[in-house]
Amino acid sequence: METAQPNKEALLNRLKRIEGQVRGVQKMVDNDKYCVDIFHQISAIQSAKQVSVSLSANAKIINPSRDSLKPNDIYRP
Repeated sequence: METAQPNKEALLNRLKRIEGQVRGVQKMVDNDKYCVDIFHQISAIQSAKQVSVSLSANAKIINPSRDSLKPNDIYRP
């Protein structure tokens, strides 16, 4: 049986890795590490987050579900 999210395992692994990175940054802040080092780690988290978004978006493009956006859907903040 195929899952609704074909990249589910890869996405979950990446999210767990991001979680670990965030915990590491929290420790760096607690331990008063250099700002440049903290910024470098935050940049890595942002890059990992972008890959996660891409994995999720690609899954929707490849395997759209009935809950996906339809052509006439309008975004209203």
